[in-house]
Amino acid sequence: MAHKMGVLRDVEIAGTLPTDESNYVFIAFSPNNPKSKEYANLITEGVREMRANGKLKEILSSYGLEDWK
Repeated sequence: MAHKMGVLRDVEIAGTLPTDESNYVFIAFSPNNPKSKEYANLITEGVREMRANGKLKEILSSYGLEDWK
């Protein structure tokens, strides 16, 4: 998609989570956005909380997925 949009040179691969052999999930934040670190921290803390209270497992299970940790 980045290639189609003409922004491939602006994309930095930071890591991927394979969902199967051909699909990947990406989460990215612009280094130019001053709130990027805040957004990343919100996701990190949210996942930690959902992992601790069992909600993450519940959500992932409903899609036939397992925790990536």
